[in-house]
Amino acid sequence: MPVSLQQLIDCVLKESPIESHEQQQVNRDEFFAHSDASFELFAKSRHSCRAYSDKDIPIEEISACVDLARTTPTACNRQPNKTYVVCSPSKIKQIVDWQGGGRGFAENANRLLIVTSAVDAFGFNEYNEVWKAGGMYVMNLLYALHAHKIGACPLMW
Repeated sequence: MPVSLQQLIDCVLKESPIESHEQQQVNRDEFFAHSDASFELFAKSRHSCRAYSDKDIPIEEISACVDLARTTPTACNRQPNKTYVVCSPSKIKQIVDWQGGGRGFAENANRLLIVTSAVDAFGFNEYNEVWKAGGMYVMNLLYALHAHKIGACPLMW
């Protein structure tokens, strides 16, 4: 007798030690309630934000977050990451259309941060280092934005 897809899903769900979760609905105060708390509470309170206010985020505040993210450790302190800030609504829309993953919410952001990592910063035997360095930098940037009470949602390209 063939096993149905639902039976396979039920089997996986039954065996999974991780609880399921749902998208949270919170207001700004609830979202940033733990931004000054212990690291454990702070880290657990950072979530991707897909509903943005129309508040203009000063470029100086974004720069402060990028400066904080630059403290991310990298192999041999190579710091291969760069952050570009796009402020033009028409350019944000165009980039989001090209990227394709943020339809329905990303075009409402009034700042778009593009993070790149230089592959040539590492030798041929360190090829995967760029992925680690970039990932750790983005996580640090997300934490910096959250500490500055700026909601963000990472998209991959």
